Amino acid sequence: MIRALPIWPDAPGKFKGNEKGPSGKKDQETFEKKTVISASISVSICLIWVAAVFFHLREIKTYDGLRPVGTVNGEPFFQEDLDIYALELRAAVAADYGRRYSLSSMESKFWNTKYGDAAPGETLYRMALDRVVRNMALIQESP
Repeated sequence: MIRALPIWPDAPGKFKGNEKGPSGKKDQETFEKKTVISASISVSICLIWVAAVFFHLREIKTYDGLRPVGTVNGEPFFQEDLDIYALELRAAVAADYGRRYSLSSMESKFWNTKYGDAAPGETLYRMALDRVVRNMALIQESP
């Protein structure tokens, strides 16, 4: 049988502060002690949970000191992987934007300036990411 107990000290018929419980202490004092104990337990559980999540994420995010920037079917890839493909694609993206938008020179702000729908830097990142994902998927499919 489930029995509901009043939570608030001013609940009708309970915790008026004048009555004494079976242990000789006022019901109000007992209520306050129970509240402090349950609050302490709740805080402890939360801290344990936060610590567990922190350590779990720390383990997932490091592989030989490297932090993955994404995964393909659960297998991580790293910023270094993106950088390799970006280096390969950099000249092609610059030439494509130069040809498409009739650019005579590539200034320092070229990679962050928006031409049409996207900046060359965004296009380079998306193309490098696409290559990493495509190549990792091909490697995972091979026997």
